[in-house]
Amino acid sequence: MSIANAALLGGAEVLAVSRSVASRPTAMGSWNALQMDLRSPRACSELKLTPSDLLISAAPLREFARAITASELPHGLRITAISSASATTKAHSPFPRDALWSQEMRDAELAIIAASSGNARILRPTMIYGSGRDKNVAHIAQRLARVHLLPLIGGGAGLRAPIHVDDLARVVLAASCAAPVATPIHVPGGERLTFREMVRRIAAAASIRYT
Repeated sequence: MSIANAALLGGAEVLAVSRSVASRPTAMGSWNALQMDLRSPRACSELKLTPSDLLISAAPLREFARAITASELPHGLRITAISSASATTKAHSPFPRDALWSQEMRDAELAIIAASSGNARILRPTMIYGSGRDKNVAHIAQRLARVHLLPLIGGGAGLRAPIHVDDLARVVLAASCAAPVATPIHVPGGERLTFREMVRRIAAAASIRYT
């Protein structure tokens, strides 16, 4: 279930904005669609937002931050933006590229909070899965289906707390209706497990035997 579908279930009127137009009827209804590139100047100003609207972003955080910083937003507009737990977990990474990316995410979060005059909710989910298009769980399943083999560095003892996309959609809407908070909110999945166990479950769910 996408965020748009979850909003439709709640009785909201939805305008879905994407780089490609995709006005898709669903079992829960349909939404209006608008094609827009966040990289264009003053992109968010084109939305004609009002103070009673709710702006939810699942776009790349840095692009969204640049877009709303360059746009005129109505006072009181509620904003919810999806960031990543890596904004903190990779802050002290020994890999300079990861550490820089983490810092840029935190800078983008602060820019969004400032642009919203403090009326923003920043969510930091952990590993997201369930859409079939993610680059972690879906990627692992695809690899296991091809070669039935996945090397585990360090024995796969590192911990993960994956969150299903449906659960994240519900959290996004719940947070959007709540009062804004001064700091980003971490959104882990309901269970913490080792990478090895996660891979085992992915293989079992896909009926794949791996070594």
